Amino acid sequence: ARQRHTVLQGHFDRVNRIRFHPMGKHLLTTSHDKTWIFWDLETSKELMGQTGHSSAIYACAIQPDGSLFYTGDLSGYGMLWDLRIGKGVLPLLGHVKQI
Repeated sequence: ARQRHTVLQGHFDRVNRIRFHPMGKHLLTTSHDKTWIFWDLETSKELMGQTGHSSAIYACAIQPDGSLFYTGDLSGYGMLWDLRIGKGVLPLLGHVKQI
C-alpha cells in the first residue's frame, strides 16, 4: 500500500511534542514558539491554535475522551484546554520549575 506523506506547516520554531487524539483523526503539536496547534490529519489543516504561554511548550497530554488537553511550558505555567470550545479553562499555577 502506498503511504501519503504530508508536511504540516504552522509553527515558527521547532516542534517539541506530538500527541495523537484518541479518535485518530487529529494531532496536537506544541512548539518552542510558545504555541500549540490542533490539526486535522485528513485535510492537513490547522483546526485551532493558541498562544498564551511565555516560554517553549514541552508538556502536553490529551484526556482519554479527547475533550480536554493540557499544556505546560518551561516557565512552569500550565493550562487545561477544552477542545469543545477552543479555550483555556483552568490555568495551573504553582510550579517553580519547568513542566
